[in-house]
Amino acid sequence: MDDREQIQSAAEYSHTQEQHTEAFDDNREKIHGAEEYDYNREPPLDSATASSNRQRSKYVFMTLCFLLALILFYTYITSASAGNTDNWFPLLGAIALGIMGIVFLRSPDNTPASQPVAENVATTFIDGEIQAPTKKLSPFEELVR
Repeated sequence: MDDREQIQSAAEYSHTQEQHTEAFDDNREKIHGAEEYDYNREPPLDSATASSNRQRSKYVFMTLCFLLALILFYTYITSASAGNTDNWFPLLGAIALGIMGIVFLRSPDNTPASQPVAENVATTFIDGEIQAPTKKLSPFEELVR
């Protein structure tokens, strides 16, 4: 290969590289536009996740109420032992926070609106007795069974 052929093949190679680079840049812009995520349109939480979050937050608030009640009760005890019997605020705060802790402890995990509805449950009667409800099977599940 002489110098002239090498220069021509180098020019062709350079030209094809420029075309590939332009095509790559166009594709990258298209892909980048498609990859952008709209954070304002996040899907809502499913019922299991929402219930789990409620249950965790319930126990956190219950624990905080009991700890603060203990701290206020300790403050009341130490101030009463020091001879200051006029300070009723810590005792009343401890009682109020204890009641709030009990309310959080006794509250149901599911709200009434999110409690599962038994749609696919069928009650069976065998020999005139009501048997435990069983789940209705879909046509596919019945074929598999």
